[in-house]
Amino acid sequence: MSNQEYLNAWGNIDNEEAGKGNGGNKPERPDFLKVDIGSTKVRVLDMVPYSYKEWYSTRANGGEGASIPYMGADDLLEAQNNAHMQKIFKEADAKGLKDKARKDFLRDFGYKKQPWGKVKEKHIIHVLDRATGEVKLLDKGNGIFKKLKKLALDPEYGDLRQYDITIVMTGDKNDFTTIEYDVTPARQNTPLTEAELKLYNEKKIDLVKFKTPDMTPEQALAIAKGATFKEILGNGSDSSDDVEEKSGTDMLPQDEPQDEPARKDEPVNVDKEEALSEEELNNINFG
Repeated sequence: MSNQEYLNAWGNIDNEEAGKGNGGNKPERPDFLKVDIGSTKVRVLDMVPYSYKEWYSTRANGGEGASIPYMGADDLLEAQNNAHMQKIFKEADAKGLKDKARKDFLRDFGYKKQPWGKVKEKHIIHVLDRATGEVKLLDKGNGIFKKLKKLALDPEYGDLRQYDITIVMTGDKNDFTTIEYDVTPARQNTPLTEAELKLYNEKKIDLVKFKTPDMTPEQALAIAKGATFKEILGNGSDSSDDVEEKSGTDMLPQDEPQDEPARKDEPVNVDKEEALSEEELNNINFG
């Protein structure tokens, strides 16, 4: 990878166009790094992360809640969000709303009430967990990866593979709005051992294939609306007619709040950039 390719890849962090996979069979599910309150020491093993996007539906998978892959131009959740906003824009026009009144109406009845909330920007990279010596995946949002990007593009530090990183998580796990991340680089470079490099080469997977959706847009919408993964994707999965019926059922907005709860492989998922804050909503240029 050239230096320009390296810079471009890290540029995908906080990039609206990132996250379109190339297809392929998924590898076996690997271990994920658990980031908890306090310090977590790792060595980044890949030159750059893979960036992708996903939704979180509180109604998905039979009401358990689940992440739903983003399908790009074919995404049906985004299409329903857009249809909702078009309806609200027309209502604002019909009411003759202007300036602040229009902005408040679009915010309160439009953007805040989108059926599927805001698509989440995520990034994934192989790391060596210094606490266990195991190769794992760091799969998080911009809360951590913007900090890693800053180090990776800093001439004083550069390539994250050359030194250990300590991820510091502070706040209350029961209140995601209080959570903050920081990353601290080691004082000096320490080469990986031959055993560590060997382990990495044995355990690393194709991240593009791993994060490429293994379902159709119709299947993704059906699961988001409440069908289970087993019903749609498991053995004896539904026929195409059944999937169309489930994805076409009447849809109500998700129960608020739409913030993603803790995943089973992580103590909490609390990247602050993943949801629009009140301040961000107030600053939206609704045009």
